[in-house]
Parts: sequence; structure tokens; C-alpha cells
Amino acid sequence: MCFKSILSYLFLYQVDEYVDILTTLIHDPEYAREIGMRARRHIISNHHLDQTVQQLKVEFCKAAHVHSVSASLYGSQMSRDNSLEMATLSLEYQRLCDQVIAQWLHQQELKNAPKVQQQPAVSPSPAGPTPGTASPSPPVLDTSSSDAALGAMMLRNVSQQGLHNLRVVSDVLKEKQTYDPNMRLTLLTQEKQNRRHRPKTIIKDFNFNSFFRVGNDNIRDWVESHPYMYPQQENVAWLKNVFIAPGKSATIFDANRSFVIQVGEKTMYTPPPSHTPQCKVVAIRKLVSVVQMYNVYGHFLSEQLPRLALVADRIQDDTAIKILIPDLETARSVFTQILNITADRLVTYKVSEPTESCTTYFVKDMYMVSSTPTGHPSSELYDSMRRDLFSSLPNTIFAHHHDHPATTRTIVFLRRDSNANERRITNEEELLAKIRDTFPSYDLIVLHRDNIAYIASMMWRAGLVVGMTGHNLAPVVFARPGTPLVEIMPENPWVHGWGVWTALGLDHWFVPVMGYQHASKDITVPVDMVVQTMTAALEAHATTTT
Repeated sequence: MCFKSILSYLFLYQVDEYVDILTTLIHDPEYAREIGMRARRHIISNHHLDQTVQQLKVEFCKAAHVHSVSASLYGSQMSRDNSLEMATLSLEYQRLCDQVIAQWLHQQELKNAPKVQQQPAVSPSPAGPTPGTASPSPPVLDTSSSDAALGAMMLRNVSQQGLHNLRVVSDVLKEKQTYDPNMRLTLLTQEKQNRRHRPKTIIKDFNFNSFFRVGNDNIRDWVESHPYMYPQQENVAWLKNVFIAPGKSATIFDANRSFVIQVGEKTMYTPPPSHTPQCKVVAIRKLVSVVQMYNVYGHFLSEQLPRLALVADRIQDDTAIKILIPDLETARSVFTQILNITADRLVTYKVSEPTESCTTYFVKDMYMVSSTPTGHPSSELYDSMRRDLFSSLPNTIFAHHHDHPATTRTIVFLRRDSNANERRITNEEELLAKIRDTFPSYDLIVLHRDNIAYIASMMWRAGLVVGMTGHNLAPVVFARPGTPLVEIMPENPWVHGWGVWTALGLDHWFVPVMGYQHASKDITVPVDMVVQTMTAALEAHATTTT
């Protein structure tokens, strides 16, 4: 029975929690069977956790046979993925079973312990305790105070060892496999090497290498498309008794290690600064952090916010979990106004606080989500954001996204900040007037960074988005897949955005502006070319949606 069900289970049963132990299984093919046999010996019936244990028994029965059927299935990616999930169930459930058995044995000990007859309580004398009797117990500290005291003590110990002596963890999966097999780790979507397309232009035979420059964003030749450079296994690690360091990136560390995570050659966190032990210790029971390097408007919307989708179910089910966010009004507004998360659940991380007022957080239960490489979020992550964050959270502006028509008659112009030091459009009013004259049947909405909730709702309605390159375009994360985006770009631009737009599934067009650089303070844009590009983008979009 058990063996007959294993093949169908491999292909049909989907699980979320598993670990990367495939290498171990390859080198020791008896490992899964041995764990399954050991697990069955652990099964204890007739106690209050019997349903849990019986479920474990079913899963162990399947996992114990995985090595006998998985080797021949490695010819396809789907088979490899399913085989990996199947095999690693045994390790995760064996760990859980050990916890269950330990709890049951502890309860049996308490049940069988001799009962001590309690003496009737005696009210204390108003004048105080009688001489020779024990003093009343001191009051129990509140949870936050006791946790903070524990954190301060642990931080002193870490300080004595030296922060620079902490072992650096650059890869969470390798950390679990090599150093910490008991780490609780949930593996989610495996990102794939999707193609990233260069933007479109109405200029025939345009010289992309001359305009974008060879080597810009590590692209040696601006051909039609490029593979995604940073595929990774998205994951959530559950860590206990850890610290979050002050500084630039909210780096997580504990008594032995520092999670200075890298994705490819991109380092997402900085080592804890030397003044960390001198900071005030603030204790938090449960926390998830979206903070990483570059805590500014554009990077928050395009790289940090999507990470929350990896724990969307947890933050909905457990309102005790707090969320660490960058010290940005946009971040606070996104969580409170768009995602409807109450302000009391938000913890603000202030980047580069002065030493005399800095904070080191001590977290009892930390949910560490996988990092997003700067400028290179994956399409799978954005899919999760739309599905698990925007559409599933109750009462958000996206909750009834299916009510919107496939196409809308709205053009959104994303304006640069009035105090921007770079790339201000000198002939912006001329451009806006031309857009109104050319597209009279469309509503033209001009947006900047005033109200992010209103911006998000307008982006979801947008039939086309246009604007100067920069962080002002970041709200397109709220646009629907397939929305045309016309990006106005000077020569040799920063091109972090092109990966974001492609991963979002936007129809990306650009208008090259010759004679200006990315750092140019003022730019006069070719109005006619912008409007012609918008026309081409709308016509192409109409063709694909009919």
C-alpha cells in the first residue's frame, strides 16, 4: 500500500516545508530508509497527540521509500523537484516527531509524579512578614523587560568574544546543510532563469550598445534578451534568540554567526558595526524584517516590499508577529493604508543612527526571509506578491482586482520630485499638453510621492505609464502585468529598473534622450518622440489584448 502510493505522490503531492539534503541522500542512499524506520519506532499511540503522530507515520512510510524510486527520475526538472520534496520530508518530520515525543514524555513524567499536598494559603499580616519566615517572592518582570534583560546579557557575551569573530553566513541553505541541521527552514518557489528583455524603441536599427554602454549592469552586449542572473531558492528561516544590528541593513546575528547574505556577487547586508553592544537593547517576541541594503523609496517598493509575500500567511494568521520596516513614510503608508496592517505591528528601523541613540533589537522568534538582489527581483517573487500579498489580504485596493476591465482609458505620468537634483524635465508642461491633445479619450493622471495608497490605486487602473527614469517609476509594482511602460532615459543610464520592469511583466518601451547623462540636473525631452512611442505602445498592447 505504502509503496504503491509513492509514485503518484511524487508527482501530485505538493509540500511547502522541506530542506536541501539531496546531496546527502545521493552519497548515502540508505539515509531516507533508515530515518523512516527510526521514525516508526518513535510512534507512540493513545495520547493526546496521536493524530499528529499518525500523520507522521503516513508521511514516513512514503519518505522511507524515496531513494528506491527517485534515482531514475532525475531526467526532468519536475521529477527532480518532486523527488527532492519527497526525500526531505523524512528529515523535517523526524525532527517534528522528536519534538512531539519529548513533549509527551514530559507530560507523562508530570502525570506520574507524586502529588504534593498543598497547604492552605495564609494571608500576610498587614504589618509585613513574621520574623523568621521567608520574604514574599519578588514581582515577576513583564515579558518585554525580562526578554530585554536576557538580550542584554547575551549581547555582552557576544561583545566579549568580539563581533568580528562571528562566523559569516552568506548562504542560508548551506548553513543548514553544513552547520545547523536543526534550523527550521521553509523552501518556497525555485526561481528560474527567465529571459529579461531589453526595452523597445520606435527607432529602427538603434545602437543599444552605444546608448546603454557595454558593461552597464554587467551586460557585455545589449542583445534582444538576457537570462536572469540571480536565480535562487526562496526561503524563510525561523531563528531563535537573535539580534538585529544597527547600521544600514538590519543585519541579523546571534551568539555564533552573522547573516551577511550574498546573492551572486551582491552582498545584501553589512557586518554588525562595532558600536552594536553599546546600543539600547529592545526586545521583540516575534518579528519578520523586510529591511536590507538601500532603504530608500524605489528600493523599498521594488525589492523589500515583495519579500513580505513569502510570509503573508504567517502575518495574517499570527497578529503577534511584528514587521521591521525602513524609516520611510511611504513604507508606513503602504502597510497601514494599502495592506491594512495596524501601526502597532510596525517597528521602524532607522538607518545609521548616531551611536548615542542607536537600538539593537533582540528577537525571540525571527522569521528571516530570503533577500532580493538589488535591481534584480525575480518574476516568481512578483507573482507571489500579487497573489499572496495584494490579492489575498482582506480589504486591500487589489482585493477585487478582477472587477477592473482588461484595458483602461487612463494614462499615468509619474513625475520626478520637485526637489530632485537630477533629471528634472524642463519642458514637462509642454509634454503634458501634447499628451492631452494626442490622447483626448484618455484620462491623464499626474502623480508624484504624495499619497502612496492613491498612487497604487491609479497604477492598478493604468492603461499606460510614462515618466523619466528613476525611483519615481517604482510604483509600477502596483500595475497589472502587461501594462505598457514608456521610460524616458538619458545616455548611459542606470538600468536597475529594466530588470524590475521585465520581472513585473510590463511591456517596457523607452525614449532615448541624446546629449544628457544620468546625473544631468535638467533634461529637455523630445516631446514628439515620447508621444509617438506612447502611441506605438498602446497600439501593440491593443493587439495583444484583443
